Amino acid sequence: DNTCIGIGLYTAEDEGFYIEVLPETSPLLPEVLQMLADPNITKIYHNSTYDLNVLKQLAKEHGQPAPDCINVQDTALMAHVQGIPANLYHLGTEYLHYEDMGDIQLLLLEHNAKTMLGVPFEQVAIKCLNDCRATYNILPVLHKLWPNEANQRCYEVKRLLIPLLRSMVQNGIQLNQDRLHEHYDNYSKEAFMYEDS
Repeated sequence: DNTCIGIGLYTAEDEGFYIEVLPETSPLLPEVLQMLADPNITKIYHNSTYDLNVLKQLAKEHGQPAPDCINVQDTALMAHVQGIPANLYHLGTEYLHYEDMGDIQLLLLEHNAKTMLGVPFEQVAIKCLNDCRATYNILPVLHKLWPNEANQRCYEVKRLLIPLLRSMVQNGIQLNQDRLHEHYDNYSKEAFMYEDS
């Protein structure tokens, strides 16, 4: 479910804010969406293609500009390129030694809820802010872990592709079915040849 129920923001190592969207909408939401659309502010996401699509839909619903997708950093992408498990819980506990990351599935089970809307507001806000804190604070750690310059360049190329990937996730891609079947047949024959030898 891509329904946005809140937005967490960390503006410093130990300063965060939770802006409620559902069930009640914070009057600060328009300002937050405008800030996220500002190309002069660097935004740090963990799995930016997902977040940006959710935020784009939210901005559209509230008559605000779409979020900026150029001046972003993506800690999930950065970890993935480095060969580190990109799971935020893992990054927070393993590299930042946080003991309060929490687990969404456990929260849902604890409150017998199907979605986070069934979890008390305070617990949703705390979970969101713990994730934001980990995302904000893992970025400098990941910057120190680059194994080599080639990995850094690979990340930069992938980061620049975020707008394209976001569009593909949202719109899908069109495949030429005839070419797809042709490639499938060719690769199947080639695989069979290797199996036979």
